[in-house]
Amino acid sequence: MNVRAAVLVLGVLLPGASPGAARVRQPCANQTLAGCTTELVAGMLRVSAVLDSLGRLPTPPRAPAADRPVAVKFTAWLRHAAARMGALAAKARKTARAPLPGSGKSLTPFGQQTLALQQQLLQESAQFTLTSPELKTRHDMALNAIRNLK
Repeated sequence: MNVRAAVLVLGVLLPGASPGAARVRQPCANQTLAGCTTELVAGMLRVSAVLDSLGRLPTPPRAPAADRPVAVKFTAWLRHAAARMGALAAKARKTARAPLPGSGKSLTPFGQQTLALQQQLLQESAQFTLTSPELKTRHDMALNAIRNLK
């Protein structure tokens, strides 16, 4: 793992170490995309950056031959997961008006969408069985980044 990836991972895993951690975080579960807190969107962008940086790391040279095809699939999954997380965060950053009452369109709270994506990514990650210690560490860092999104 390179230094840039380690710094990104530490920024996600240790959110209390960030300068803005003293601010009170408000829950986003009952708010629409337009009313979502900037802290959750920023957290999603951080997780997206971590997943993308982990997906850009090369396969370790000491990885066993059995892990190499899985590592390629895992790397592609990391990049795709980063793109999905970033897309949801970008959608929240756009200003959107709430649907008119009686229009039949429901408000989907941003927190529910985030939680659904988080659960989906954790389920998808269970398909990867890695034996190399370096790849296991990469997998664990990705899972911790996804789990710690709050």
